[in-house]
Amino acid sequence: MKIAITGHVNIEKANGKKLIDYRKYDEDIFNKVYGEIDSMMNRIFQDLSVDKNEVVLISGMARGVDEIFALYAMNNGLALFAAIPHKIYWHKARKESAIRYDEILEYAKKSAGYEEISKRYKNIGSSFFARNQYMVDMVDIVISYMKYNSSGTMDTIKRAKEAGKYYGNILDLITK
Repeated sequence: MKIAITGHVNIEKANGKKLIDYRKYDEDIFNKVYGEIDSMMNRIFQDLSVDKNEVVLISGMARGVDEIFALYAMNNGLALFAAIPHKIYWHKARKESAIRYDEILEYAKKSAGYEEISKRYKNIGSSFFARNQYMVDMVDIVISYMKYNSSGTMDTIKRAKEAGKYYGNILDLITK
């Protein structure tokens, strides 16, 4: 089973704090979001009877939720695929990119791989929206972490719903 996540780059804002530096996380918020992702993934493994050895997690390689999802994969020895919106090193230079970008990319290369999405989806204007469509196209389910309106997160959810692949928002599902 292939699972992608979409969510906020600014997890600090999503949890009521101000983002001070794109290259650092508020440690308490990072740990909170990681715990919520962990709870959601445990629920998915149980509810869908998914074998962890047969799962590939897809990260969009952005700071925030994408990065934490990738680190969850790494910490649990799960297969990881890196869906990179543009050229590898162009994307790496953006402030919104994962802080541990190099480490995550190296893990993905040895695991399930990576792809520079803009090379494949030239008909979608933004490389970020192209990445969103790519993730929806390649997965079985999409989960989200959304606390406020965010154009990228909302775009991915819309695409996933249209494809019948949207599983739900972590924040709604872990409280049920």
